[in-house]
Amino acid sequence: MGSFSQVKDRLRLPLPICASPRLYDHRVMDRPVLPAAHALGLLAAAAQEPTGLSGCHSREATFESFLPLPEKPGPIQAFLEILEESDGSFLVSLLTKIASKRSAITRLKPHLHVRFCSPRAGPLPPPPAASLLLAEPAFPVKPGPLYRDLVPFGPAFRNLSCDVRLTPAGVAAVITAPPGPPACPALGCPFVFDAALHAVNVWTQRYRGMVTFPVGYAQRCVPEPTREGEEYVCRAVPLAASAGTQSFDIWLLDREDRVRETVLGVEMRELFPGLLQPPAWIVEKKTG
Repeated sequence: MGSFSQVKDRLRLPLPICASPRLYDHRVMDRPVLPAAHALGLLAAAAQEPTGLSGCHSREATFESFLPLPEKPGPIQAFLEILEESDGSFLVSLLTKIASKRSAITRLKPHLHVRFCSPRAGPLPPPPAASLLLAEPAFPVKPGPLYRDLVPFGPAFRNLSCDVRLTPAGVAAVITAPPGPPACPALGCPFVFDAALHAVNVWTQRYRGMVTFPVGYAQRCVPEPTREGEEYVCRAVPLAASAGTQSFDIWLLDREDRVRETVLGVEMRELFPGLLQPPAWIVEKKTG
C-alpha cells in the first residue's frame, strides 16, 4: 500500500490515460470526451494498490466536468488524487492541468470524484421484475433511431442491441458488451454501464422532455464484473425529479438473472437547456 502525506492524508500520483481511437465515438456537443464509465475504471485500477480496495464498492460519485480528448488519439496527462477518510473510505479524484491563456500559471481542474469503500452492511435492493416495469403498454425505441436521433454516438458506443422498452414505471433494455479489455477488470466492461446511461437518457427524453447527462450516483456495487462479448439486461426505475434533473436506480443482470451491477441514485441532469432538445417523435404527448 502506498504512503500518504502527512497533510490531510492526501496522495497525488500521475495517471497517464491513453485516448484510444474508439473513445472518439463518445461525443458531447460534437466534442469527444472521456466517458465517465471509463474514467471510473481507470480510477479504480490506479487506486487499488494505494488504498487496498478493489473499487467494486463506491459511493458519492460526482462527474464534475468533461475531460476533452486530444485532437488525435494519444496520451492524456492526468493526475489521481486520493484522500483517506476517517471511516476507512478513500475519496479519489481525476484531475488535469489547465494552463491560463494570459499567463504561465497552471491549475488543476477536477473532472470526477468517487469514494471507494468497503461493502455496506445489509443487502442492496433487488431489481424490479420486468413484468412490473412493463405492466402497461411499453413504448419501444429501436437502436437505429436511438443512436441516430437521441444518443448520437459512434459505433463503439452503440451497445443497446435490442428495442429499449419504456414505460412511466421504468426502462428495460438489452446491452451487448463489445470486445476489448476493461480499464479495471474488477469493474467489468465499462461499455455496459455506459449503455445503461443511454437507456435512462432516453427515458428522460420521453417522459421529461429533456436531454440529460449523468452527473453522479449515490452508490455502486459490482458483485460480479461484466465481460466483453456477453449480453446483459438493464432495468432502471425513476426516482426523485426536480427542475432539470431526474434520478434512477439501475440494475445490470446477466441472462441467468444474476445481478452483476447495482447503481443507486444515478443523477441525470439537463446540461444544455435550449441547445439540446428531444425530437418530437420521442416525447410523450400529454392528453386531457
